[in-house]
Amino acid sequence: MIRCIKLWSGRDGHSHFEEGVIDLEPGQRGDTLSGKFPIASVSFQETDADPKLGWHPDPARQLVITLSGTIEFTTHDGRFTLRAGDILFTEDTIAGHDWTMLGGQPWRRLYAILDQATVVPFRPDGPRSAAVGAESHKSEATPSACRQLCPSISRQFWGAGLRHSRKFPACEYRRVAAKTARTP
Repeated sequence: MIRCIKLWSGRDGHSHFEEGVIDLEPGQRGDTLSGKFPIASVSFQETDADPKLGWHPDPARQLVITLSGTIEFTTHDGRFTLRAGDILFTEDTIAGHDWTMLGGQPWRRLYAILDQATVVPFRPDGPRSAAVGAESHKSEATPSACRQLCPSISRQFWGAGLRHSRKFPACEYRRVAAKTARTP
């Protein structure tokens, strides 16, 4: 599996992230692979010294594949680290985030700009407990709003005891998490 962090701008005006993987399926020769999906363009970038950009959004929906170096990202949810081989799937084009280089290596990366219709085979790491999801849904909202927000809640957000999703009583994510938890 390939580690992937999803980063996005939430409806609350903040940046959020969730750890997961790129979903791979068995290939013909014993390897695993994802399906093919279109990209608009690809570029490479190398940063030798931390540019100290401060909080900033990304210019486009994109995959950022770290080739070398270690980077720590800061979002409104907390922090996460990217190392060589990690993929950042970012849709944080509004809220913004910050990053800092760690260690002495340059950050070498590939940017793959995605079309809005491109479906990235991102799968969150492990299901959230259906019981935790059920406890946190206690006020008024529509199921469609829940479907848009709940799958995006990061493990760190839940771990901090903040229940962003308690606003959504008829949570579709709760049903999906319960089904996933029963799947071996």
